[in-house]
Amino acid sequence: MKVLNALACYIKAGAIVKRALARAHLLAYVGMPVIELAEFIEKDIKRQGALPAFPVCLMLNNEVAYHTPNRVTTDVLHTGDLLKVDVGAHVFGYIADTAVTWEISETPHAPLIWAAERALTNALALIHEGVTARSVAHHLERCVVSEGLRNVSDSHGHTIEQFILHGPTPVASYAHKVFRTGDVVAIEVTLAKSAKVEQAGKTEIYSLRLLFDRASLSLEARNAYSNLHALYGVLPFSLRWIEKTECVRRAEINELANHGCLVRYPPLIEAQGQAVAHAERTVFVTRGGCITL
Repeated sequence: MKVLNALACYIKAGAIVKRALARAHLLAYVGMPVIELAEFIEKDIKRQGALPAFPVCLMLNNEVAYHTPNRVTTDVLHTGDLLKVDVGAHVFGYIADTAVTWEISETPHAPLIWAAERALTNALALIHEGVTARSVAHHLERCVVSEGLRNVSDSHGHTIEQFILHGPTPVASYAHKVFRTGDVVAIEVTLAKSAKVEQAGKTEIYSLRLLFDRASLSLEARNAYSNLHALYGVLPFSLRWIEKTECVRRAEINELANHGCLVRYPPLIEAQGQAVAHAERTVFVTRGGCITL
């Protein structure tokens, strides 16, 4: 019964993400501020009865991951932009994590988007009880190479647990995990012609570490940690979110980060300026296959 209830929550979270993405795709227009798009999606998720599992990430062109707008962002969508939209929602902690790539108006990058979706679709068809994470990763790599492209990450996804976005097992060539019925896994592919990735810009996304030296913190920082844990648990949050709630000051975030209490998610880009496409879906593993959420 517990598995069935969890599955119902996962399915609901997945449906909410799909609807939010569909509405956002219709809304997106040339000249639209990226912060407006991000906040539209986050509000839509809440309106539907879920919560964001992490800040909406919007990556333009050669941006790869962890780009979420801050409150003073002035970036807008331009004709020809390649936009990656990474969205997660949770229902009672049961998370669906999805990423898609959109063309803003017309771009020459449709084949790159199709290649990412094809590779992902082929990988999802392999998943069932008894398959290893390693075999899925190897298959994805073969699909990517056959397209004449590179995957910009050595990981092709991650396990998901209740209230835990990144579980203990990556979907990678070195991972020996055997998938079992009831496992929840996010499978992803991030493609470009080159795979040289580097950090660029200020970190806007963090999550809490559970193990740290509490005694080394000021009283204000300890209280800030408690407030953040009450709001987000160990799920990622953005500075934009906490600035809106005014529950934590930037100085306390800096102290927590400097004492190793926070996980940082620095923005990543493809260093040679190559366009990047991203596709990701979350699946619930069953004996005969998987359910895409």
